Amino acid sequence: MTPAVLAVDVGGTKIASAIIAQNASILWSDTSPTHAGEETSGAERLRQVVIAALNSSGVEPKAIGIAIPAVLDRMNDSVLWAPNLPSWNGLDMRSTLRSVLPVPVAIEYDGQAAAIGEGWAGAGVGVDDFVVVTVGTGIGCGLVVNGSVVRGRSRLAGAAGWMVLAEDGSSWEFLATSRGIYELLREALDHHPRSPLADVADPGPEAVFEAFKTGDPAAVETIDNLARRLGLGIANIVSLLNPSRIILTGGIGSHGAALLPGIVSTVGEYAQPVASQDLEILTSPLDSPSTLFGAAKSALCAMEDDHSVDEKG
Repeated sequence: MTPAVLAVDVGGTKIASAIIAQNASILWSDTSPTHAGEETSGAERLRQVVIAALNSSGVEPKAIGIAIPAVLDRMNDSVLWAPNLPSWNGLDMRSTLRSVLPVPVAIEYDGQAAAIGEGWAGAGVGVDDFVVVTVGTGIGCGLVVNGSVVRGRSRLAGAAGWMVLAEDGSSWEFLATSRGIYELLREALDHHPRSPLADVADPGPEAVFEAFKTGDPAAVETIDNLARRLGLGIANIVSLLNPSRIILTGGIGSHGAALLPGIVSTVGEYAQPVASQDLEILTSPLDSPSTLFGAAKSALCAMEDDHSVDEKG
């Protein structure tokens, strides 16, 4: 059997894990809650995920790759700050993982893992300059320039959710993720009080996107305004980096049919005009998170003792 690795994508609410082969095929996958009880530490949760993968998949991976939304120590990859994962702060993930399975370990900031994944198995294959924009609980970007992932001095390049898009200091992440949807929906319901969404106690993003498909006017107004906010942030990225392709992914970003028309229109209106010419904006073709594939690719490179994780497979 071709060598395979364990890829783990740690998110604010769930952890996705998969056994992935060298040809990018998924041999086994699972999703579980990030928080399995208030008393469960980050180290214990990570051990549980690895043990579950070993027991359920029947495969012994040759390496492990982790993608996590955290500031990582440049020397040993321990978690310095994970705002959405406070119990993981200070965690030495490498030692924790090797205590369960003594194999090579690769650890990536999740935005950069998404770029590696798209470059290896997704919409970034064969593209030298692209940006992956992941929109879900937050917003993160993976930047590829001249064929290499841009990491930055503190390995935080791509933290685009922190970009300020309003004079009051509101960030792109605040305006264009779940919190932004709630705000926009409240405004839309003032305009369309008879919308069925008015009777839903706590409509989440998925409920709004489903209502959009039916033509619900409150949902249409909400999603159109969300697309404009996303487009404004992407316009800034296009003007700054001049990529060939923008790849949208994530729980919110993957709703291309609803979002892409408004995003493309807004980028065309506000981005540097030459930079936006021939620009492609599309959703990821991958059925599983880009970050999982990026974690797998980094793990394969670690397995081969190859540190050139920025190259495309």
